[in-house]
Amino acid sequence: MSKVIVFGSLNMDLSIESDHMPQLGETIMGRRFIINPGGKGANQAVAAAKLGADVVMLGAVGLDPFGDQMIATLVEQGVRCDLIERVDAHPTGVAVITRVAGDNFITIDPGANLSGDLTYVEQVLKEEAQAGDVFLCQLECDFDTTMDAIKSAHECGMYTVLNPAPARALPEWVYEHIDLVVVNESECEILTGIYPVTHDDLVNAMDILCARGVGAVAITLGA
Repeated sequence: MSKVIVFGSLNMDLSIESDHMPQLGETIMGRRFIINPGGKGANQAVAAAKLGADVVMLGAVGLDPFGDQMIATLVEQGVRCDLIERVDAHPTGVAVITRVAGDNFITIDPGANLSGDLTYVEQVLKEEAQAGDVFLCQLECDFDTTMDAIKSAHECGMYTVLNPAPARALPEWVYEHIDLVVVNESECEILTGIYPVTHDDLVNAMDILCARGVGAVAITLGA
């Protein structure tokens, strides 16, 4: 059976609810504090595993309790984690989330997520990847490494899927190595200059991305 190899972020989410955002110098009381494993990469891996895929997670966490908890949770969800790097130089990434009236205010320290390099990814692909496997990634790890990893995975015969979030412009050369790009409206606007509202907007944005070499485009509504 084909496998899904996810290269992406591994964060612990520290989330608290409050009535309003504190002003400069203000201390306020909060409630319903939650610690949950997260990160776009980890979320993608768990979603794929729940759909029945054979999932291998690539990424990095620190040698700390958050790293232990992250790996333990992924293993419980059926994600293979033996290739996740444990690094001494950086802590596990964290996202500090304040929840106010249904909205989120998020600050991220990527920590160990920025430590993965191309040599690590290429070695894993050499040992694990087969033609027809899926390579899934986003942009919360080192950007240049992610771009090069997409190219390497595509050249291995893998089906490459990119969710370009957090959104930013991509180098022109990478598009031909992306089999499927998944964007929301704001990500679509950053990549194409078109914020899709009408059917024609959607078609025009997709045409732009396909003309650059992308195999297929999915535009989602909202986040």
